[in-house]
Amino acid sequence: MLEKWRAAAWAAGQQADPREARIARLHDLNQRLTSKLTRTHTEFSQLAERHRFLLNVLAAKDDELKRLRRELETFSPNIPGARLGTAAGVATGSADLSLLQGETGR
Repeated sequence: MLEKWRAAAWAAGQQADPREARIARLHDLNQRLTSKLTRTHTEFSQLAERHRFLLNVLAAKDDELKRLRRELETFSPNIPGARLGTAAGVATGSADLSLLQGETGR
């Protein structure tokens, strides 16, 4: 709209007001910043969703490891280290995901 008015004024031979150029420049800058903000917000939302998904995957894997360890203790009480969370003397370690699970709402 502003561009049409300026083009009409220029075609009619009127001198453009210097404030018009500044307004047009600020208008363009505002549009670019708004577009960039929208893209950034979209990217952030996608990253946050992926983060939530991956936390859920980690929590599920941790649950599966705990289940398998319980099963190992139940069916193989004579394996050294089975009660300690190790298999054949190799530490398997169980990450405590209670903090992470708190973020996922589980």
